[in-house]
Amino acid sequence: MKQHITIDQYHELSFGAKIKLIEWIVTWTKATDKITLPHQDMNIGRMIEFLDDREMLHGDEYGHLKFNVRLYDDSGVQHNVRDELCDALWESVKAVLEHD
Repeated sequence: MKQHITIDQYHELSFGAKIKLIEWIVTWTKATDKITLPHQDMNIGRMIEFLDDREMLHGDEYGHLKFNVRLYDDSGVQHNVRDELCDALWESVKAVLEHD
């Protein structure tokens, strides 16, 4: 199972979206953590954390998180169906970064 985005996927972002991503990475990186390249930091867990920070993940009536990789926008629902969970999450993260 693929765990991180690739450098090519990172380069799909516009310059402004790259800046937003780097700023977000810096905010959750502890002073003692080793800082790596942005594409190395964007693993499945970080992408879930990124989407959760933007309230893109919602719990059920008991507060348990349910994961469904899709985004809602003004035009409806964007489904991100990919062979790898990492790639589906990345498509959602990328859409949020480019839209903010």
